[in-house]
Amino acid sequence: MNYKTLALGAAVLLGSLPFSLLAGTCKPSDKPYDPADPDTLCKLHVDELRPTQFSVGSVAVTCKAQKISEKSKKKLKKYLADEKRQIPVIVGPDGNFYMTDHHHLSTALYRAVSSKWGNKSKVLTIQILDNYTTKDVTWGEFWEAMQEQHRSYNYDNKGTPDMNFALLPVDVSGLLNDPYRTLSRWVRESCGYVKKGKEQCDGIRTDHKHEAPYFMEFFWGDFFRQHLPLKVKDLEVCKSIPYSETCLDDEVDQLKGIYDEAMKLAASDKAKEYFEKQNPPLDPWEYGYNPSGEHLQLKWGGYQNACEEPVTP
Repeated sequence: MNYKTLALGAAVLLGSLPFSLLAGTCKPSDKPYDPADPDTLCKLHVDELRPTQFSVGSVAVTCKAQKISEKSKKKLKKYLADEKRQIPVIVGPDGNFYMTDHHHLSTALYRAVSSKWGNKSKVLTIQILDNYTTKDVTWGEFWEAMQEQHRSYNYDNKGTPDMNFALLPVDVSGLLNDPYRTLSRWVRESCGYVKKGKEQCDGIRTDHKHEAPYFMEFFWGDFFRQHLPLKVKDLEVCKSIPYSETCLDDEVDQLKGIYDEAMKLAASDKAKEYFEKQNPPLDPWEYGYNPSGEHLQLKWGGYQNACEEPVTP
């Protein structure tokens, strides 16, 4: 076999691979992603991603991390290369990469541990949405633009609004636990509220077309927080960190204990009123409101028997 034959074979092989597997390392000077030019995709290690929200549902993240940890190196690479798992980021004025979605996936990948592959395998495909290194803006103007474009969420894990973005963790390891975000996921997976794109909910009767708006799961989590309090230890430290391991006993059992009530609440008039009373008002139907009460059951397994899978009727 001569050189030309080898070169042709390599070209054919490379041409058959997804662009996300061929992408180079992201640089602060990179231009925004162009769907017509897959070469504008790039790669980053999970450690290099900066969060734009304060919290995740830690139980839900641990379940996802467990599933990731069970993958072979080849399957992990394919899983992370999938288009639906590409991470949208904004390059900030400081040249860092601020992720605007997939915080749970990224945190799960960060936490995943496997003897089949090492830390170097924790690399994600990146879509750069905008680059502020070329813009003359202050940090205040940057975060104002991020909020206006629904690219950041400035509520903390207790539902406190208007948090200072300077307090955001510098990487996903610093994201706080919000148990109501895990509860919100369970209700979503059961179709208690309906998110566009959830195929398991296609057979559920709803009264309106639903969408997948920004921070949908956090809004529902905040709604459940207002009506379904969890038992937190009566310690001074728990006023500031109520959902830490120190302060919240039996998190999974407590969440399972309020799950049925959360499902009822999701179909109630209170849910509709919650969205309508936001400032500015939100369309409850757009946020998945499903008063029919039809939903799927969940079966449990994995970490602390807390990893959910919907059971179709």
